[in-house]
Amino acid sequence: MQRVAVLGLGTMGIGMALNLLKSFKVVGYNRSAERGRRLEEGGGRFLAEPAEAVRGADAVVACLANDAANRDVLLAPELLDAL
Repeated sequence: MQRVAVLGLGTMGIGMALNLLKSFKVVGYNRSAERGRRLEEGGGRFLAEPAEAVRGADAVVACLANDAANRDVLLAPELLDAL
């Protein structure tokens, strides 16, 4: 496994993403883009769309805030097409 996509970069998601960076390339997505800055400062790459993040990923970690966020991100047709 080379590349991990992390969807959701809140308190728990960013912590996991930064730890994953110790062993993998990490790309991330968050609905509010300002959260991506911390990932990039840690050496990861922030992408503006969830489909971009999962495309080509070997594993996907979803750490989204609530049911509505899960539905919005995980059930988006663009994301499903990218998997």
